Amino acid sequence: MYVDHFQLRERSFTNGPATGFFAPNTAVETAVARIRQTLLARDSVAIVTGGPGVGKSALVAAAIGTLEKQTIVAHIDLRQTNPDLLYDMLLLDLGADTSDGNEANSLHRLRQVIAEHNQANRKVTAVIDITGMTIERAKRILQLVHMTGEPGGQLNIILLGPHALHKLLNAPGLIHLRQRVCFRYRVRPLTPDEVEAYIRHQFELAGGDAGSILDDEVCNVIFRYASGVPRLINTLMDAVLSEACIREQENINSTLVKLIAKELGWKSFGSAPQPLTEPTESAAAAQPPAETPEPVTAAAPATDETGVFDVSALLSDPVPSAAPAVEVESGRPVPTLSKPVTPTSDPITGPSSSIPPMDPNDTSATGMLRLEDLDARFAETIFGSEEIDEAARETRQQELAN
Repeated sequence: MYVDHFQLRERSFTNGPATGFFAPNTAVETAVARIRQTLLARDSVAIVTGGPGVGKSALVAAAIGTLEKQTIVAHIDLRQTNPDLLYDMLLLDLGADTSDGNEANSLHRLRQVIAEHNQANRKVTAVIDITGMTIERAKRILQLVHMTGEPGGQLNIILLGPHALHKLLNAPGLIHLRQRVCFRYRVRPLTPDEVEAYIRHQFELAGGDAGSILDDEVCNVIFRYASGVPRLINTLMDAVLSEACIREQENINSTLVKLIAKELGWKSFGSAPQPLTEPTESAAAAQPPAETPEPVTAAAPATDETGVFDVSALLSDPVPSAAPAVEVESGRPVPTLSKPVTPTSDPITGPSSSIPPMDPNDTSATGMLRLEDLDARFAETIFGSEEIDEAARETRQQELAN
């Protein structure tokens, strides 16, 4: 074990619960404070988004750490779970027995358990991890949201998910949820400087000195393989330290990092992106002429008997999220729109990233990342809601064409 080899108190890089939370900037410190306020409220909803491994759960855990006596938190992973089980999973995580499987009874029992915790001066918060919003998920989450506003009731909700969750919540049928959202936060990957600070911080927690163990270029190489994602940094550093221990190396250089990354099947994102150059006239002439977009009339999203909108269908239609909800809900005609066009430049971050696109067939840990978002440098996994939305969009376009 490399702990003894490098004279550490414990493993410095793990994918388990963090022993010390790393706040790389004031924005993260503020986010932790705002989540604490949510935990101590009686009817608040917060949205925390980010890609896998970027630190959403760690952010919430850091806020919970100082409030253990004042609040009780139920963590529910709804990403691969039947939404019908939401209430029973909440009951189990709150230390109560489930009901007979009837949703009405489970909801009633959940109200009783929340009231019991409130009488013991503990606020109750449900932290729910989701990847997208379907009709079934929306119905049950909305029911919990309505509980937050009941007379004499108390329940806070924190939703964790990909960045696309912000767009999903624009569905008109989720207005009751949006009206209660008191805090939204996008968790970003670490910058190169923050990666170095994070690695040094982890060594310090374990009683080690990064300066005496790592060569100067190691942190830069780690960033190029992990793109600032803490989980990937932990995985790579742990493997590198273990290999160095086996080889009886006293320090770690960039060559060893690259070797281990290659063994793991990871790919480097290369050096910093260079400015985009204008295409030459010959290259521009070789491009086929752009097709004129055909007007497409968008249909109102489908609803079920509860009046909750199918948000996945809404996103597959070319209806701008900023459109007034009343026009969709009232059934008035929706104006004719053009097919959506992928922007080549962002008004804030400038031109699209010049980093070569990732191979969609690459199933390695880093191959699942795409770096098209210059601000975040990290979007969603290629197999997540984006792929589902694209399939739904193509299906919808075919329906409109017919």
